[in-house]
Amino acid sequence: MSGNEKKRYRFRKIAAILAAAGMAAAQAGPAYALPSPTVSGIVTGAENGKDSAGKDVNIVTIPVSSAEQEGRLEEKELDAIDEMRDEHGKENVFGAEKGKELQVLDILYVAVDGDESQVQYPIDVTLKVTGVSSDSVVYVLLYEEERGEWTIIETITGDEIALASLPHAGLIAVVSDGNTAAALEQRYGRQQGVSPKTGQPLLISLTPIAGLICLAGMVCVGCREKTRRKENW
Repeated sequence: MSGNEKKRYRFRKIAAILAAAGMAAAQAGPAYALPSPTVSGIVTGAENGKDSAGKDVNIVTIPVSSAEQEGRLEEKELDAIDEMRDEHGKENVFGAEKGKELQVLDILYVAVDGDESQVQYPIDVTLKVTGVSSDSVVYVLLYEEERGEWTIIETITGDEIALASLPHAGLIAVVSDGNTAAALEQRYGRQQGVSPKTGQPLLISLTPIAGLICLAGMVCVGCREKTRRKENW
């Protein structure tokens, strides 16, 4: 076997291995995890609030993923978030019958931007909530860390806002009835508040990648065979 024939042999062998590996991966179709995405919803922020003394308070809303990275959430709060995304979480707060009719629109962390020691609670918070109106049925829930439970906060809705008086800053969930959630979905063309559980990854399949590997291997073999035929000609 000449030197050129040996090179062609090695090349065809490598290409065949790539093609076989690609086919196997495509058939198996395993999925690998991507980092947990930022929790997104319909609460886009908050207007400046007022404390019980009437002083302006700068309120910020922080997505759950960012709050977790910043160390604002403890393990039991992360468990509470996962529970609230499950239907049983709403049932635990509102009761079995009513809880089944409700849908979580958003979960986020509300914080005071500035010296919190100067704030006199409770604080009136105006959340910017996309798509809601004065006719919308919306509840703001505040997580009570010491008791380990969600508390219903009296909520008033207006033109794309929800007003709630919070006894402290912290983790909140914005929940609506089925009619409000359906109206938002119809208006914006997507189901609101559907996000992976905290730490739950998005999954992507390697099937398309495997297919490309397989195709590349076949093309390489074909090109080399074509070259060999030209050389023999």
